[in-house]
Amino acid sequence: MPSVALTVEQLVDAVNQLTARERQRFDRQLAARHRAPSANDSGYEALRKQADYKFSAHTQRRLSGLLAKQREEKISATESAELETRLAEYDRRLVEKARARRALKVRSGKPGDRS
Repeated sequence: MPSVALTVEQLVDAVNQLTARERQRFDRQLAARHRAPSANDSGYEALRKQADYKFSAHTQRRLSGLLAKQREEKISATESAELETRLAEYDRRLVEKARARRALKVRSGKPGDRS
């Protein structure tokens, strides 16, 4: 469908010219386009899971322990490699969480969240 640039006033005037039946159809389509995400929306649920992700308590303790060993310069080569792997995973998850939170804000239609 070709795109047409309208001012808000022109759009309101056009909507006001619709018949009652056309207006109902327009309202339904507009509402469907801007519906809030529901619990049945698998895309929404996947984003929510990413946004809420937390490492297990065990993983957090292990990471803290490895970081402490590194600060004290008492970390072995094997532990250092494990630390690098865990930090890379932490960074990856942090980026995923940030992207998911932003996507959820954009989906919610909050003003100023699309910049």
